[in-house]
Amino acid sequence: MSRVEINSSSEDMCNADRKRQHRRVKVKKKEKSKLAIEWWREANSTGGGQEDEIIGAEMKLTEQLIDPA
Repeated sequence: MSRVEINSSSEDMCNADRKRQHRRVKVKKKEKSKLAIEWWREANSTGGGQEDEIIGAEMKLTEQLIDPA
């Protein structure tokens, strides 16, 4: 009996870990979408067609994804 209890409790911990991991993934997706929205606004505020500024915005976005402040 005690062996079954140990297995069930360790299984519950695995589920808890999975739930925590899932929350972290959701947060990361939200952060990425916020950065994408910022990039989109910045790129569109350039008046369109100004590729250097758009490339600069893309580089900023990439830097933020790699090393968030």
